[in-house]
Amino acid sequence: ATSHLPTEVAHRIAGALLVAPADPERRAFDVSGEARPDSTASTGPADAAPPDMHGVKIKKLLHAGWATPNFYESLRFWREGMGFKLSDRVEEMAWFMHCGDMYHLGLLLQQMKVDRPTFGHLCFLVESLDDIMRIRNHGLRNGAKLSRDLLRHAPSGSVGIYFVDEARRHDFEYCYDHAQLPEDHVPRTLRATFEIGNVWMNELPDPVTMSNSKPMATL
Repeated sequence: ATSHLPTEVAHRIAGALLVAPADPERRAFDVSGEARPDSTASTGPADAAPPDMHGVKIKKLLHAGWATPNFYESLRFWREGMGFKLSDRVEEMAWFMHCGDMYHLGLLLQQMKVDRPTFGHLCFLVESLDDIMRIRNHGLRNGAKLSRDLLRHAPSGSVGIYFVDEARRHDFEYCYDHAQLPEDHVPRTLRATFEIGNVWMNELPDPVTMSNSKPMATL
């Protein structure tokens, strides 16, 4: 079998081994490992203190989203070369993929009619809904624009917001409560609906139908 992992360029920064492969569309990606323990990390009682209510706790860079005309070639690179695994897919339009940390979405690949690979968005995982709302309010106060306001994604369950970078034409997502998959997770094929992007878009039940199905409890 032919390996889809290209020639690597390795280097060390701050004690971490960084590997920079390039995908079929000549984008380079750093993969790090063997990082040294942070000697400044707190191990005392302060770890149990409540979060700083004036700051934002960003836990990690969670994922990136791409649209590509070379969809299946890119899939082979990420699966066979980089070791990503399928979490779920939306018909043949989009694949949600995960890596070793088992977060549902570590990479989003979309099959779209584009002339060249197009970067869609970058997502940061934060600690709480408070962090989401602080980022939201700070951004709006300082002139940032939302492309998508508060929502919950169906596949991962994550709650988030999207700010648009109009100059570069891509989005920055901030989310929390993003699912981590069990080892025995079985990928699902999901229908392309508005509710996939935001479960809160679901229509509420018809009051007439509800009234005919079961009587409501009364005090």
